[in-house]
Amino acid sequence: MKEPTIRTLRNGANQSGLREYNERLLLSMLQRNGAMAGSTLAKQAGLSAQTVSVILRKLENDGLLERGKPNKGKVGKPSVPMRLSPDGVLSVGLKIGRRSANLLVMDFQGGIRKQLRMTYSYPLPQDVFRFLKEGLAEALAGLNQS
Repeated sequence: MKEPTIRTLRNGANQSGLREYNERLLLSMLQRNGAMAGSTLAKQAGLSAQTVSVILRKLENDGLLERGKPNKGKVGKPSVPMRLSPDGVLSVGLKIGRRSANLLVMDFQGGIRKQLRMTYSYPLPQDVFRFLKEGLAEALAGLNQS
């Protein structure tokens, strides 16, 4: 059996109209590698420092990124690593099995915010939808308090 291949990231482009692609590229790089300075992102993505700076500022204003602590002690301006903001985006997953259903809420950094499980004899739609509705209400209530 052939092993699955993982698609590698391609370099971005500096042309106007490709900002969304470049945004996704930078977000993917931060998701895969963790916090990185803008200059490092620019080099690895093949983008100009100015392009990366504009995109990072927009993503930070949108609440998707947050600044880390500046790296001081080197010559020149301290580099400020950017990282994904855990509260920037939440994902919800629902797994329906033969004997149980699992509901999961995950933050932008991949951290589990809430995990719920329901067991049953048979996955009746009304039971699963009730679990989903009540579980989401519980998960969202918990998020609003934090």
